[in-house]
Amino acid sequence: VLKLSPLPGACSDGDPLIGPARRWESRTFYRPTRHAGRRKDHIAAIAHDLIGECLRRGLLRPEVEVLEVKAGPRGGAMKARARLGFAVAVRGPLLLGRDSHMGGGLFVAA
Repeated sequence: VLKLSPLPGACSDGDPLIGPARRWESRTFYRPTRHAGRRKDHIAAIAHDLIGECLRRGLLRPEVEVLEVKAGPRGGAMKARARLGFAVAVRGPLLLGRDSHMGGGLFVAA
């Protein structure tokens, strides 16, 4: 049986991974959980998906600024970089989106 305990100073409030912070910026690409649709605005679709992901995970509704969008052939396989702004400071880590359990969608305090 392993016993885990935090390292001294590892959980300080200034840590960019665990926050707390009001503004978070993606460090790895965010991949949306839902397909945007063939003729829809990619930026609006990413923003809508990010808001939904935050609400689904019990976070406050963020203001979303999409910084970069990349799409594959015919608009598929979208991924994006974004900045999230919350009304109050939120503790991390923030891992959102389809790849959140594989290192994708990592947000750090901005």
